Amino acid sequence: MTRKRILIAFSFGGIASLCLMMWGGYVLLFHTGIRRALPWNATEIVEYYEGYGILPDFLLCLKARINEGDFPAYAQRLGLTLYDKEVDGAWEFGTNACDKPWWDPSPSMAGAYLKDRTAEEFYMMAKHENGFVYVIVDRW
Repeated sequence: MTRKRILIAFSFGGIASLCLMMWGGYVLLFHTGIRRALPWNATEIVEYYEGYGILPDFLLCLKARINEGDFPAYAQRLGLTLYDKEVDGAWEFGTNACDKPWWDPSPSMAGAYLKDRTAEEFYMMAKHENGFVYVIVDRW
């Protein structure tokens, strides 16, 4: 191999490594930030995460037991706003988003919070139901 080919190979490898680290940081920011934003007294925390290949696309579902009074502050820490059908359009909570036995929210959006960035191929929603908070983040 010539020096030029070796230099090109190392340059490509460096760029690919940098992109991979940036993608990993992006995913970890969402993945850990949602859990860290939970109130200190949250219990029974379960998460599901699925990446969609090498792109920064993913699905994250979180369920945790928190007090109902702590939920609005949690939603605010996530940057969510109260769902309003007139403003946000018709949504249904992602009852089938996570194929896990512990994922059991109702489809109702009553009292749910939402961050809709469909133009950016991203949404996050959360709601409190039966003593648990349910959070879905989907980036496609």
